[in-house]
Amino acid sequence: MIEYRCESPDEEVNAMRLTRREMEEQYPNQWLGITNEEFAEVNGGMGIIAADVVYVNADPSDLALMSMKGEKIRPLFTTPDQTFHIGALM
Repeated sequence: MIEYRCESPDEEVNAMRLTRREMEEQYPNQWLGITNEEFAEVNGGMGIIAADVVYVNADPSDLALMSMKGEKIRPLFTTPDQTFHIGALM
């Protein structure tokens, strides 16, 4: 169940643009639905450094279904050592 939806820019309401650190601080241990990710080198690999947060406290299965149905949403779990990106399935 999705607790919060910040409408996408396509619907004329701005999503929340947050850095990865802000996501972790504001929404600890939660699944987020993000889009418009910004990537950079992090700890010797590529990582998300900022994104538009569209869904908060979402069910990862719901986010995966949205992604598979064509919505540009990437699931992200905010605990750094337990991050899982379903977008790799696409």
